[in-house]
Amino acid sequence: MTDTAYADGKLEGKIEGEKEKALEVAKTMLVKGFDPNLIAEITQLSIMVIEALK
Repeated sequence: MTDTAYADGKLEGKIEGEKEKALEVAKTMLVKGFDPNLIAEITQLSIMVIEALK
């Protein structure tokens, strides 16, 4: 594996982890009754993604 491929894979994994964390936060906020628009602003997820979590 080349250094570039390793770095690309590492970056891809970090991005995926950040997305998973944002989804977890959004789910928790929905359960606690937060407005989907506020959740979208805080998590940087789209309203469509947040609505799909309901």
